[in-house]
Amino acid sequence: MRYFTRKEEEAYREGYNDVKYRKRNYYYDEHSDDDIDKAYYEGFHDAEREEERRREMYEQEYRQEEEREKRKHEERRKYMREIEEQEYYAQIEKQQYLKKNKTF
Repeated sequence: MRYFTRKEEEAYREGYNDVKYRKRNYYYDEHSDDDIDKAYYEGFHDAEREEERRREMYEQEYRQEEEREKRKHEERRKYMREIEEQEYYAQIEKQQYLKKNKTF
């Protein structure tokens, strides 16, 4: 947002940067009608919203990564189960063949 005075722009930047550095300047009054105070808190709230949006994106990426890992793990378990099943039936088939073709 564009401001009319340099002090308003500085107040906006200060408010914006205060969120980044996790501090607050209590010199400004959030409920004041003064344009400089409004600019500070507008910058402050813009930075808070941006930080919240970034945090939500990070959490979404984290959840997606967890889902990918979970699917990968499930696919691996399914694959291993299929191999074990194939080996089991191959063993049974072998035993039946040996029983059938047993020579004394």
